[in-house]
Amino acid sequence: MTSFDRCAATGNPAESDPAVVLRFDHVSLIFAQDGGIRDLNFTVQRGEILGVTGQSGCGKTTLLRLACGLAKADTGRVAGNARRLGMVFQEPRLLPWLTALDNVRLVLPPQAASRAESALAEVGLAHAGDLHPAKLSGGMAQRVGIARALAIDPDLLLMDEPFANLDTFTRKDLLALVTRQAHERKLTTVFVSHDVRDIALICDQALVLRGRPGTIAGILDRPSPGGGRRRALLDFEQSILELIGGSGARSSIAPEIADSASGG
Repeated sequence: MTSFDRCAATGNPAESDPAVVLRFDHVSLIFAQDGGIRDLNFTVQRGEILGVTGQSGCGKTTLLRLACGLAKADTGRVAGNARRLGMVFQEPRLLPWLTALDNVRLVLPPQAASRAESALAEVGLAHAGDLHPAKLSGGMAQRVGIARALAIDPDLLLMDEPFANLDTFTRKDLLALVTRQAHERKLTTVFVSHDVRDIALICDQALVLRGRPGTIAGILDRPSPGGGRRRALLDFEQSILELIGGSGARSSIAPEIADSASGG
């Protein structure tokens, strides 16, 4: 049962527009000490990559928990059309007694288990299927987590700070991998990160949360690359920083990272 089935079971109907994969309709979930989110109202269109960012404590992970059904809103409605939901966590969350291949197979029905091998190949781990998590580097383990999420061919992919604990070089490689997979598959994705550079590199839109409880400070579209790809990315990053409240910060996307993540 998906998160959207659970919404329907509690009286919230599925989204009626087939082009909308996820809808938050004036959703609030307030915790003690002013945590949580307040009155979030947005949609994610099919094939779109939405980035969610903001300062610590503004409700980014709460938004994802609501999207996947792990939390229930106090008010408002979460609805959508996704039947298969993929999730990539900040930590890979692999079962240590299973091989990389068997960790991917976990999410597949028996008749589709062979898809685990192709999913590992797509993330560059065709050679590592027999390795246990203890034998994997941090980057390799996160690739297994990404393969597990992609193996089910998700209608909606949710990613919660997936690169937060990785070194710069591994981060760059996985940024390029996720960007390529998302665009080639036309994956509808919600990508949460505190790192504005990641949001600018990967996402079509950026939803910026601010305050406690978090409210939407703004939703920005990626600018057209008319003045050059890197200039567009820098402008996008700077606009996001200004919405967060960091107008004094300077955009910092290096040319080689922009090129690798965009496929240029």
